[in-house]
Amino acid sequence: MKQTLVLLLFSALSVCLQAQTYTGKVVDAANNQPLDIVSVSITDADNMTLSYTATDEKGTFTLECKNSKEAKYIYISCLGYQAQKIVLSNYKNNTQIALSKADIKLKEVKVKFESIKQSGDTLNYAVSAFRLGQDRSIRDVLKRLPGIEVDDNGQIKYEGKAINKFYVENMDVTDGRYNLISNNLAAKSVKTVQILEKHQPVNALQGIKFSDRATLNLVLEDAAKGKLVGIADIGLGAERKSNQPKAIWENRLIALLFKNKVQNVSLYKNANTGTDIKEDLTDFKTGVSITGNATSDDMSSLFSPLSASSSFSFKKQRWLFNDAHFVSQNTLAKLSKNSLLRMQASYLHEKETQRSASSVAYLLPNDTISVIENANVKNYHNQVDCRITYELNGKKDYIKNTVNFSADLETDNGEISGSDSIWQKMNLDRYTFSNDFSLVHRINQDKAFKFSTVSSFDRLPQQIIVLPGLYSGLSGDSTEDKPMVQNVTINSFNSHSFTSFSHSLFMFGMDSDLGIDLKNQLLESSTDASTSALLDSFTDSLSNKIQYTNLSVYLSPTIRYQREYLKISLSLKSTLLNLHCNDMFRNQTEKSTRLLFEPAFSLYYDINAYWEFGISSSFNKNYSDIRNLYTGYILNSYRSISKYENKPSWNAVFGNSFNLSYKQPIKGLFINLSGSFSRKFQNSLAHTAFDGIMQKNSSKKANTANNNYMTNIRLSKTLPFWSSVISLKHNFMRSEFTQNLFDIQSHYRTKINSVNTSLTLSPIRTFNLEGNVKMLFQQLQRTTPSAARYPIVRSEIYDLSLNFMPNPKITFSWGNELYHNNTDYKTTFYSDFTCSFHLKRNEIQLIVNNLFNEAKYEKYSISSYSQTYNLSYLHQRQILLKYSFNL
Repeated sequence: MKQTLVLLLFSALSVCLQAQTYTGKVVDAANNQPLDIVSVSITDADNMTLSYTATDEKGTFTLECKNSKEAKYIYISCLGYQAQKIVLSNYKNNTQIALSKADIKLKEVKVKFESIKQSGDTLNYAVSAFRLGQDRSIRDVLKRLPGIEVDDNGQIKYEGKAINKFYVENMDVTDGRYNLISNNLAAKSVKTVQILEKHQPVNALQGIKFSDRATLNLVLEDAAKGKLVGIADIGLGAERKSNQPKAIWENRLIALLFKNKVQNVSLYKNANTGTDIKEDLTDFKTGVSITGNATSDDMSSLFSPLSASSSFSFKKQRWLFNDAHFVSQNTLAKLSKNSLLRMQASYLHEKETQRSASSVAYLLPNDTISVIENANVKNYHNQVDCRITYELNGKKDYIKNTVNFSADLETDNGEISGSDSIWQKMNLDRYTFSNDFSLVHRINQDKAFKFSTVSSFDRLPQQIIVLPGLYSGLSGDSTEDKPMVQNVTINSFNSHSFTSFSHSLFMFGMDSDLGIDLKNQLLESSTDASTSALLDSFTDSLSNKIQYTNLSVYLSPTIRYQREYLKISLSLKSTLLNLHCNDMFRNQTEKSTRLLFEPAFSLYYDINAYWEFGISSSFNKNYSDIRNLYTGYILNSYRSISKYENKPSWNAVFGNSFNLSYKQPIKGLFINLSGSFSRKFQNSLAHTAFDGIMQKNSSKKANTANNNYMTNIRLSKTLPFWSSVISLKHNFMRSEFTQNLFDIQSHYRTKINSVNTSLTLSPIRTFNLEGNVKMLFQQLQRTTPSAARYPIVRSEIYDLSLNFMPNPKITFSWGNELYHNNTDYKTTFYSDFTCSFHLKRNEIQLIVNNLFNEAKYEKYSISSYSQTYNLSYLHQRQILLKYSFNL
């Protein structure tokens, strides 16, 4: 074992020796005085820069080249002096280089505008090079930048990984809710989009804790800095509905302030056009806090609401029938050079209605069951969220504390008609209070102390009502004329604290983490006997009172090897786990103690100035929480009911991933290849049986293994003609899993292929087009006990937008979308038209959505062991007149 470790260390060291360090001094040839701010760079045979620096006030420089094999020349240049180019093979360190003054002859100069520049680890995108006349918000421009992706929900990724911070003028006013800015900040207000690669936001951890994610920073135009900007949008119109007009509106009021010491984002929105204004509430903070501790669990409901979303990127605005109001206040104040106070509050009120039809076909071992239904659903949603954050981010000390309270009140009800008519109502309330505290103290250049604790309390008082009751078969009593009512309450307290000491020795570093994680949960469920009139035996089978405690103490030593171009990490986490599950209703208790070992390994290597490679591997073991421990039945929906065992089950995941990236910013070329393989072991197998349309879910003790494969390729490139940007993306996923259906172990396999191509062309200043093609291929097959498969479901989207600007004040936009599904050849064509008239401070827009009055959208999709057909009814033709002005 020792020999193996020594070999690994020497192997890592041999890789590092590929780097070469060059030193020297630059002086004036006439007086031998040192010259500062002289550019010194290493170039390859094609004069491409591999590394660069500048001399200090003493004229000295130190320059490291990551890949000396490609390095050919050292180039020294300074304004007013004659440049020198020296062959590296002839250069010796500490050489004194004398530059002679040269006369500057002014000639005709052609300035080449570079849309993308790189300075060290910072990538700069000139927004003016990518902004088009039809762009409104900065999000419209971000979607077009090569190397950057913006998902449908607004999440931003760079080279395939989600960004870790979103800054405006190097300050983070939204703390993860950056849709508030990307959706509402005008594109013309932003001068530069910066990508800070491998950015470590905690100053005290720089050089100690490695980050593999990027930070995005918006540099504003001078006119948008330091001024309170108020914008109002007023939109009124009508929508055709059953040949009768319906009034529609879409309004917005914004106040933005970006100063050196104060930033503010205030907004109010309302809409009933289908625009999803609650998207601004989405929180994109990663699931791990900035100092490494896991954040509080996101407790989800046990119920399955009727409200459903359309799949495969069909724009939500087409099918979302809403009446929503949203207000948000976000203020950041710098208290000193390194400290700030952030205050955030928001309120959402929304009513949604949805009318749809569906057919679900289950591919079972010996049969196929189909469920055909029509649904008419109403959803009422009120949400309040408040946060206060104090942060000190100094070079030696980092302190951050966030207090958060949220209340989410939701009612979902509707009528479902199939073979019978059923009414269902759900009350889905949730209250959350949390506090997240982090501390970092940097002792010296190589040592740091970290402490963090996060605690949260979640309360979910929820209720389901089904009329007529469908479960008389369980109780032996008919409930057709009376509702089934079940109340479920979950109380969950989570607390995770850890302390860590980081130090370095020679080229190696070590983190020693010691932590304690506590999860204490209580689940209670009962039926309303006065309304359900059920037999006592059935009432008992629908009742629960479960107390669950999961306490773990862990020690996680991590060995790090870190150079500018190579970073290796090996973690050996050991956890002592104590589980206690008490079923107080049935007087059953389960206790167990476990010792877990969870190693993790990662390696990131900057091959040269263009290529970057990373691999990671880890083993994790998790135990079920209270949502998989109740032994009495709980209604998940009107046709789904579940129960489990009170003994916690576990799953262990062995995961591997790799990432290979190439970037050439000068040429606007970005390529990313990533992939992963994970094998999931578990000691519990989901068991499903059907009684008519009722689906009964439970678990069986069985050792199984599931496999998941994923590959992703993305290429984006700026083209030298017509201000063009093209991107290509391909994603492949394959899952192999086992399901127990009617006490028969069945093995299934799903395959999903997706291809996405987008192109932007601007052949002349007054005209541009944006095109996008998406294709999705889905396949479901059963391999045992007998082979069977559904036909491949192919979905296609063709999106083409034509934009014409006859003069700077007028913009015409015509958007077209074609949705096609190969199953039964379902096709939907959607077309929109917008005319915008720009004044100095105002804008008038005439918007016509769904020109050809498309009424419905049909699609097929697969999930687990079923294939679903869904028909969604769409907004009919809308005409909206919108007036925007600055306050």
